[in-house]
Amino acid sequence: SKNNPIIDYVFHHSANNLIHLRINKIMKSFFCIGIIFCFLSHFNSALAQNKRIDSLNVLLSKAKNDSSKVSLLTSIGDYYYLENLDTAIYIFKNASHLSEKIGFKRGQAECYSWLGYLMERKGDLFSALENQHKSLKLNEELKNKEEVAIALNNIGSIYTNQKDTLKALEYFKRSLVIDEKIKDTSGIAYTLLNIGHLIKKNNSTLALENYNKSLKFLTVVNDRQGIAYALNNLGLLYNDLGDFDKALECHFKSLKIREEISDKLGISYSNCNIGKVYLRQSKINEAFQYAVISMKVAKESNSPENILAASQLLKLIYIRKGDFKKALEMTDLFIDLSFSIEKENSRKIAIQKEFQYAYEKKAAADSVRVVEEKKVAVANLKQEESKRYALYGGLVLVLLFSAFLFNRFKVTKRQKEFIEFQKGMVDEK
Repeated sequence: SKNNPIIDYVFHHSANNLIHLRINKIMKSFFCIGIIFCFLSHFNSALAQNKRIDSLNVLLSKAKNDSSKVSLLTSIGDYYYLENLDTAIYIFKNASHLSEKIGFKRGQAECYSWLGYLMERKGDLFSALENQHKSLKLNEELKNKEEVAIALNNIGSIYTNQKDTLKALEYFKRSLVIDEKIKDTSGIAYTLLNIGHLIKKNNSTLALENYNKSLKFLTVVNDRQGIAYALNNLGLLYNDLGDFDKALECHFKSLKIREEISDKLGISYSNCNIGKVYLRQSKINEAFQYAVISMKVAKESNSPENILAASQLLKLIYIRKGDFKKALEMTDLFIDLSFSIEKENSRKIAIQKEFQYAYEKKAAADSVRVVEEKKVAVANLKQEESKRYALYGGLVLVLLFSAFLFNRFKVTKRQKEFIEFQKGMVDEK
């Protein structure tokens, strides 16, 4: 007997639905397993880190030597700085105060360097510069060439953020000379990265060469954060050159490393940069997806600079989507943040000028005091010199007078002897 076409249709349609259902269930299962695996790996990583921090805290509570406490505090701060800037800053400030109290200059210099780096990541360039200069001064006193090079490089990086190219290049070159002299591979790598970033607008070929050299050096020393930073810079340059495939390849590699080491600010930057590439490719949905993640992580990290970058990208995406209300919201956020950052920078520049004025005034007063002290010293010297000459003159006169008296004594004695002799002769006659 022939098959009923309606029954056949229902059967085949039901079978296809069942197959699709099973495939969907399998795919969902794999997806869930993937999420669970990622969660567990991140959880295990966080758990291991917490154990290390707990171990360091136990050692800290038992430490009797203050310099050991400083070293332990810096180690604890090192674990926190990628995930919680404020906690890390608090720890390094405590370590710095303790170092100063016990006169531990090497520990103090390290704390200043860390605080400078953390303040720069937070967007507080004034405090960053202040701390890096303190670190530079102490390391120069200690003759620690490697740390001097690091401080010079960090100062150059801050001047780059302040758009002071000439000043930045001056510090980078000074750093590179020392790094090459002491053969510090990591130091050379970071300095090349920073110089590349500085020259990329005028010389993209040399910048690309610097970035690739830097990436090679950082891979040799297995500096994962540095590798992520180098890949990020390469991605930005490839995006500028219009090579979007290479740009995305570099940014995704950078993002993967930053997620693995829990670098929240780096994760925000990488997502934002991926969104920018997709926007240039007119892939609006993909751009939006990464821009939203960037904003979320930036807000969690409380980073004005990252929120600013994400809001600018989201504004452009909303305009392309035709959602002008949201675009206006992002514009308002961008303006408010820009004004807030500019206001804070202006306040710090005013404080810096005030400090500079106070310093110059003190220096001028010190110069006047030094001149006056020199005048007094010269007058005292002349007075002492006059006294010395008078003393020498007196001694000469005493010697001359003594010689004269001695000579008179001899003459008198001779005359007396002669008189006695004559008297004897008279008596004999």
